[in-house]
Amino acid sequence: MSASRGGGPGDARGPLEYPAELLARIARLCEEDLERERCGLVIRDGGSLRAVLIANAAAARDAFLLDAREQLRLEKRLRERGGEVVAVWHSHLDAPATLSRRDREGAMVDGREALPGAEQLVVGLRAGRAVELRRWRFRDGRFEEVALPALRPDP
Repeated sequence: MSASRGGGPGDARGPLEYPAELLARIARLCEEDLERERCGLVIRDGGSLRAVLIANAAAARDAFLLDAREQLRLEKRLRERGGEVVAVWHSHLDAPATLSRRDREGAMVDGREALPGAEQLVVGLRAGRAVELRRWRFRDGRFEEVALPALRPDP
């Protein structure tokens, strides 16, 4: 098994389902730093999904770039253990959870997905709180939005 989904969310295992607890964890991680976008990966390791925070190496506060060393170390461990990257996630500060042009360009290398089959998750923050989380997958040469359950406010 590779370090990415390869066949994508519609492969033989069926559509990818994100547990509500995982989405809530991603939202919390994003809320912990309001000075710059946060980013990371959702991985499947040992059959379960987990959100992993990766340092943001981008210079601008309103951009993200996964730290290459952290990402490569994680992908190496996943290859060794038979795990995989299933999604890239990041936050938008005081902005909607849309997949921006910069996000789309960053997800591609020479017209192909940088992490084949990995979905894109974007968390929109307003006044320091995660208010929306949206999901995209790449299919037939373009990104298409895929429904996710709405974020539930913490009690």
